[in-house]
Amino acid sequence: MSAVLKNIDDLIYDPVARAIGLAFALNAVLFSAWYTRIADVQVALGLSDGVLGLVMLGLPVGSIIALPIASAIIGAVGEGRSTLIAGFTCCAALVLPAFAPGAPSLFLVLVVLGLGNGTMDVSMNAAASSYERLSGRSIMTTFHAMFSVGGIVGAVIGTLAIMAGLAPGGHLALVALATAALLIACIAGWRRFQPAVRLGPVFALPSRPLLVLAGMAFLIFMGESVVADWSAVFIANHLGAAPAMAPLGFMAFSTGMMVGRVFGDAAIDRFGALTIMRFGALMAFGGLLVAAVPASVPLAIVGFGVTGLGLSALVPILFGMAGRTPGMSSGTSIAAVASIGYSGWLAGPPLIGAISEAFGLSMALVLIAFGMCVVAAASGLIGPRSGGRAA
Repeated sequence: MSAVLKNIDDLIYDPVARAIGLAFALNAVLFSAWYTRIADVQVALGLSDGVLGLVMLGLPVGSIIALPIASAIIGAVGEGRSTLIAGFTCCAALVLPAFAPGAPSLFLVLVVLGLGNGTMDVSMNAAASSYERLSGRSIMTTFHAMFSVGGIVGAVIGTLAIMAGLAPGGHLALVALATAALLIACIAGWRRFQPAVRLGPVFALPSRPLLVLAGMAFLIFMGESVVADWSAVFIANHLGAAPAMAPLGFMAFSTGMMVGRVFGDAAIDRFGALTIMRFGALMAFGGLLVAAVPASVPLAIVGFGVTGLGLSALVPILFGMAGRTPGMSSGTSIAAVASIGYSGWLAGPPLIGAISEAFGLSMALVLIAFGMCVVAAASGLIGPRSGGRAA
């Protein structure tokens, strides 16, 4: 418990930790705002699940394109300025999906949004990895907890906006403006941030020790994308819930993520990263089954919450291990793992859309659930050379 309190204390009183934590939170606020309005945009444009799945490829495509760009920007201006540049890009692009006239234009604006997200993701994770290394203790999961807090805040705002009858365009514009203002408040903290010494190229394909991490990231990102992109559609359009209930699945998922990440660093220090990895993956497997098989709104919400709890520490563990790879800068190694990880996010939307068209969205969720069993099994291949602590 003392480790949890120390990390929270840093988030409150250390300007550098506060800037990093707020960046994680604001990134989630931006994207949860979009996730809560996907179902509205689908109805407004008359898109089938299959077409929607293809359109949603735009976000991960943009993110993957951004990965080598992010490494180059980090190398040129440092993690702090790179995070701010990407954050302002996301704010500018967030409003565009609400005004897209059709599927092709929606795809293109999501690519732009993905470019900002991919750059911001690598930049703030590289900053978090550097801070963790300099502090000498586990804090990566706590930073990711701030992302979950932002997801909850964004989902609550989305629910209230829907209940108030606010159009997607107005909702997303207000969120973008507020987020930009808060990003400006981070600048003082980023100015005090000292980037780590960079080793090697600004971008590299995953080395052999990183390939296992990258493969696991592929499946984990796919699992996260399923909940983020499809939970509102599943609850509203497939289970027949009221529109105001559509964001509750993602809200439960984000709540589970937040709870798991608040206590994740302490759990990792006590039980080991690999034990938490195995247990979390199996919990996510069970959560997705609970959400999909009974096909009822309350159980779906609970299942998505359990899934979030299970997945909560997995990406922070992988990025933390990647960021400590000997002979590589944190930005380069994280980008190398993320390049394959985001491919899972890329594959998720069209895969789920195609399976949903053929067999139903419930079956698609079940199939993704079994990917979490593979993650649990693959965690046995991670050794000390990956930078993680064995169980």
